[in-house]
Amino acid sequence: MISLLNKLALATLFSFALATPSMAAEGSSNGASRVSSAESSSLIAQVGPSDPQYDVRMLDEMIMSHLKMVQTAQAGLQSQSPEIRRMSQEMITSMNAQIERMITMRRALFTRGATGGR
Repeated sequence: MISLLNKLALATLFSFALATPSMAAEGSSNGASRVSSAESSSLIAQVGPSDPQYDVRMLDEMIMSHLKMVQTAQAGLQSQSPEIRRMSQEMITSMNAQIERMITMRRALFTRGATGGR
């Protein structure tokens, strides 16, 4: 289930990245490469809410951050401590629910953007 959710989240982000009109235009007009996560976070901080893609970029960053947290918590499932295993499982469950919610929000933003609404 966790692996499937990770794959779904990454596939969703990849498909959105390919389909986002502004990113497609940037890539086709000047051949620019994709920015790293650190560069993206810096860009989000610099441009701020005035960026038309701010909400989408923030959701992308939060989804990726949550996926990393799930991977870290998975290692905690191997702990000798029942408390750490329990906490790790709680984190995985919580993060996965939040990832699902953010993916749903991102889809809604993308759909509104594609139809001209905001």
